[in-house]
Amino acid sequence: METRTLEPMPMKGNSSHNWMVWKQKFLNYLIATEASEKPEAVQCAKLIYFIGDEGLEIYNTFSFTDAEKDKIEPLIAKFEQYFVPKKNVDFERYKFFTLRQHHETIEQFVTILKNTAKNCEFHPENEDGLIKTMFVIGVKSESLREKLLQNIDLKLNKAVELCLVYESAKSQCELMKNGNLFEDGFTKVDDVRENSRKHRLQASTSKVKSAAQMKFSEHRRYQRDKSGMNKNIKNCSRCGYSHPINKCLAYKKKCSKCGKLNHSAACCKMKNINFIDDSNEQEGDFIINCINELHQNNNHNKDWSITLQIENIKIKLKIDTGACVNIINYKDFLDLKKKQNTKIVRADNKLISYTGNKIPVIGNCFLNINYRNKLYNLEFLVVKGDQYQAIIGLDTCLKLNLIKKVEAIENNNLDIEEYKNLINEYEDIFKGIGKLNKHYHIELKDDAVPCIHPVRKVPFAIESKYKETLEQLVKKKIIEPVEGVSTWVNPVVIVKKKNGNLRICLDPQDLNKSIKREYFKLPTIDELISKLNGACYFSVLDAASGFWNIPLDEASSELCTFGTPFGRFRFLRMPYGLKSAPEVFQKRFKEIFDGEGTEVYIDDLFVLEMNMI
Repeated sequence: METRTLEPMPMKGNSSHNWMVWKQKFLNYLIATEASEKPEAVQCAKLIYFIGDEGLEIYNTFSFTDAEKDKIEPLIAKFEQYFVPKKNVDFERYKFFTLRQHHETIEQFVTILKNTAKNCEFHPENEDGLIKTMFVIGVKSESLREKLLQNIDLKLNKAVELCLVYESAKSQCELMKNGNLFEDGFTKVDDVRENSRKHRLQASTSKVKSAAQMKFSEHRRYQRDKSGMNKNIKNCSRCGYSHPINKCLAYKKKCSKCGKLNHSAACCKMKNINFIDDSNEQEGDFIINCINELHQNNNHNKDWSITLQIENIKIKLKIDTGACVNIINYKDFLDLKKKQNTKIVRADNKLISYTGNKIPVIGNCFLNINYRNKLYNLEFLVVKGDQYQAIIGLDTCLKLNLIKKVEAIENNNLDIEEYKNLINEYEDIFKGIGKLNKHYHIELKDDAVPCIHPVRKVPFAIESKYKETLEQLVKKKIIEPVEGVSTWVNPVVIVKKKNGNLRICLDPQDLNKSIKREYFKLPTIDELISKLNGACYFSVLDAASGFWNIPLDEASSELCTFGTPFGRFRFLRMPYGLKSAPEVFQKRFKEIFDGEGTEVYIDDLFVLEMNMI
């Protein structure tokens, strides 16, 4: 005999939601019990039986045609019409677009968005995109939203995955920060250590005869438990921890602060910073581009140093124009303090070397420097460790007039007329946009699928300037209008230059996925710097509108079609935005300028000369 396995439908609360859930359970029940293969009259009887007494009363109000009697689908539709009122799509979309994450997890928030979107009747192609947009807008974390906005092409699943990884990493960092890695049923490491020490203590109690055998005077202040036995020392002044007697962690350990034995640096009583003043705290990060350890260097000509009289003591300082601040090590500061009672003001400044390493800062101080019969009161940061050489930074170098900034070099011997004649003779080189003879052909992958993007809206403030820029590019034969059918239409990105002009860059997201690259290696900065070794004179030339110097063939030009509010255009020159453009331009320029003393980095040409002829 078949037993009842489905609860009646609850009629209280949200009847629409209750019906949708109960209907899903009922349909699953029909499949699980193979009742879906029985006659529809049997299925209808089961629905009326399982829905309960209140559902039966509702059923008695329905009227059916002859074709609808004993049919399961019309019966479900009647209940659907009764329980689920007609949706107000505008209201459902209002609820969707006002959703925000509060106390929900990422998974719960995404589930709410997806369920709400089902009632909004969005187009299937746009639904995931709208859910992803509301996910970015509604997510609670500002830093997480910033990460999502940095990835323009991020899909919904990837966005959710990124957020889950971010939340997981954040919670793990909190556990690491708070030291709660072993909660929820696991024994903490400190507990294990404490238990092991107790066992060792019990094994050694026979050897402990009196408190006089303890190694440190602090160990005499031990406590007695309820049974009167000597067990632990709390807040040991040697190591700072609580531990059994004769089990101090600092025993026979050398202090990293004073160098003495049997105590840690945290508990060191050496009063070496009793003159630090807390009245003026400062914060800030400073970059030290050059701060070296003291080494013997026989090449003194390359060592830019100066000996200055500071507080009546001569100290050698390194001139470092890459440093933002002045530096003095703690040892030199103590020598200066003997002459004058100079205070260190505690500061929270951070020093970072050019390699990214942090340099420990004790504080800052103001020192009097006598240079060329003038007295300067300059600020110095005091760093821990005598391995750092004292330096003076850029601001002090300028203040003491040790260096000067040279904006330009004038050659009074230059013949102005000769210069003008040279410019006039090669006028075609210095005006307009150049054009190489060899055309570039964009080769596509075999599975490339043409894509047409809609025209992007242009801000009203730059609309007239945008149209004017397009007309100028047409006159310069960089682009040309397109008539007829186009298989590829790409969006564009408008970049405003510092001089107010506009640069039109292609944004061929789909086209870039289909382009076969040439994979021509671009030189690294380190490679270029190594080739500058020994050069005395440098010139840097920049190709005007670099990528536009390379013409496209007919087929490639059609691929670079883009839409604007003023019609479609296509590039006749290689546009900005193609993923293959930098390496193609590097290859073409390298073929032209491959002589000795020239180096090419995309559209920049470096001309080197060891000796001026």
